[in-house]
Parts: sequence; C-alpha cells; structure tokens
Amino acid sequence: MVALILFLRRPGDPVSVLISAGALIGDCALAPLGISDGFFARVPGALSNSTLLLALLAFPTGELTPRWTYLGVVAIAGNFLFLLSPLSVTSVALLPLQFIVCFAFAVAAIAVRFRRAAPGIARQQIKYALVGVAFAALLIIPFQILTSAREATANEGIRAWLLLGAAFAGSEKVIEVLGEEFFGEGSRAIAAGLGAAVAAMLVAPLHGSVHQWAERRFQKGLMRLRLQWPLRLADLRETETPAAIAGSTLEQIEAGARAVWGAVVVDGVLLAHRDIEETTVRDWLAAWQPPLAPGPLDCDDDDPVLPMRVALHGDGVGHIGWLLLGPRPDGSLYGRDERHALVAIADPVARALTVATKRQTVDQAHQHALSGLRTLIDDLIERLAKLEAGRHLKSSA
Repeated sequence: MVALILFLRRPGDPVSVLISAGALIGDCALAPLGISDGFFARVPGALSNSTLLLALLAFPTGELTPRWTYLGVVAIAGNFLFLLSPLSVTSVALLPLQFIVCFAFAVAAIAVRFRRAAPGIARQQIKYALVGVAFAALLIIPFQILTSAREATANEGIRAWLLLGAAFAGSEKVIEVLGEEFFGEGSRAIAAGLGAAVAAMLVAPLHGSVHQWAERRFQKGLMRLRLQWPLRLADLRETETPAAIAGSTLEQIEAGARAVWGAVVVDGVLLAHRDIEETTVRDWLAAWQPPLAPGPLDCDDDDPVLPMRVALHGDGVGHIGWLLLGPRPDGSLYGRDERHALVAIADPVARALTVATKRQTVDQAHQHALSGLRTLIDDLIERLAKLEAGRHLKSSA
C-alpha cells in the first residue's frame, strides 16, 4: 500500500518509481503463488532485489553520476542473472557477496553526490534515507532472530547471529574509514546505518541455512520422504510390482508425514491400503466425487476418513489416480512442509507405478508365452517318449 501511494504521489520521479516497483514485486515474491521451486519461483525476488538496488544507485535525483556509476548497473545486472540461475540455490554463501558488490557501487556514488551537492534538499534526502535504512535494519534483525530462535536450537542461532554481528561491525568500520573524507564527523552515524543494512541483507541466507539445519535435525522422516524416496522409486519400478510400490509409498508417508492410514487408487482400482479396512476404503470411494479438474491436492477438513487426496500426476504419464491419506494422529491435517513433500513425490510415484505396470504387463505376456512354450515342449517330449516305447515293443516282439 505504501509503495502504491508513493508511486501515485510521484509518478515522474524515477527513484520513486523504482522503489515502488521493487516493493510491489517483493510482495509478490512473498505471496503464496503455489510455486515453491524452479526458475519462475526466483523471478520476483530477483526483480525486486535488482530494482531496489537500481533505485539506491540512482538516489536521490535519478541520475547516474559520476560516469563510473554505470559499472554499478553492470554489477546489478550480473546480480540479477545470478539470482535467476540455479547457483543462487546451491551457492547460498555467494548471495551476500553479490549484494555487497552492488551495494558498494551505490554507496560510493551516493558519497560522491553528497560531497558535490550544495547544502539543501539533496543533502537532507541522503541523510534521511540513511536513517530510514538503519531503522529498517533494526526492525528486521530482531524479527529474524525470533524466527530463527523458534525454528532452530539456541547454539545454531547464536552462531548465525554472531556472524551477523561481525558483518555489521566490519561493514560499519570499513564504510566509516572510506567515508571520512566525504562526510567528516558525520561518517560514524552514516557508517552505522549502512553497516546495519549490510548485516540485514545477510539475514535471508543465514535464515535459510538455519532452517535447513533445523529440518535435517527435527524432520528426518519428512526429508527422507521428499528427497530420498523418489530416488528409491527409480530402482523399485524396475523390480517390484505396482502394488508393492504403492504399499511401500504408504509406509514411507506414514513415517514421514505421520498419516494414520492411507490408500492408493490407480485407474479406479484400489491398488493398496495400509492400516485401514478395504471395505472402508471401497465405501468411501463409492461416495466420493473426484474433482473434474484436479489440482495437486484436494483437501476436505470435514472428512474424518481420507481428508487429504494427492493427485498422482506424472510428467509424460498424465493423471493416473490418487494417493488417499487419513489425518495425522492428533486428528489435524498436514502442515505446509508435509504438503510440499506430498506434492513433490506425486510425480515420481505416478511414473514409478506406470513403469511398473507396463513392465508387469510385459512380464506377464512373457510368462504366458514361456508357459505355452513349456507346454508344447512337454507334449513333444511325451509324444517322443511314446514313440520310442512303441519302437522298443516292436523290436522286442
């Protein structure tokens, strides 16, 4: 809302437009769009990050002066491409470095403009902006501390936030030394604000690392379900029957997502069920109306039997059936992490069941052919034995 008001009040100001656009795109990046991974999931965040950096680089007049400021534009473009690439996920440690390089260009440009500007509005704008950045950082950091304290143990949180403190102190001192020539006695206050901004930008990757550590520590079963079970399915589909694969999948889901019971239906056929009577599942299926255009999940909080239905839709195989799950032991439905894990395994489960079904059909055809061949061979052997016995009798006579 604030970003929209800023845009409406100053539509002709390029810095205001960039700040408004960056903030609005950032809100989209935080919204539940249903995209949790991949290229498109990284686009809003990359656009927001780069747009806000461009606004800072052009602050406060919107002009890119001095000339070397264009190198900052190149650095921001490189940062944008990096955020879109898979390296931003696998090389989290590079994220702060990417930002600091771009941020350094902006700080240097603002310092030069501050020095060259005559006393007046431009100087006041720069000072007020730095105060705003400092206050924003002071609000963001405690919030992230509380979030990490909730999701991780004390020792891990202490290590992460000591790193933030070191980043803040180091950034503040470097900026203070470099800014003394331009800001004089005011460099300490400005350095504190910029140091807080640098430390704040380290919060996101550190929070991600702490969250991953907490997940490995406290959600081992869910991690095995989401990361290891799809790899295991690639082996099972070459050796096991579809029913065995479905049963093993239900076992993994009960251990990882804590489902009290479950069933797998493929092409309208009850392929497997676990910890629930077959008649109960068949009665439920007779009364259930599947959605005409199924999404990844179909949830019904009021269903006490099978409230969670995961569409088994595989790449190249289409929609083949449903993974039907009961509630958790306390009667509640699954949380965000459990739902993401269930959606993640739907595709490999669907493909594994399809491959296993085709392989089973081919194996059955081969077995039938081999059985017929064995019958023919046995008949031929029996006839040859009879002929040999007849010849032996004739020769004896």
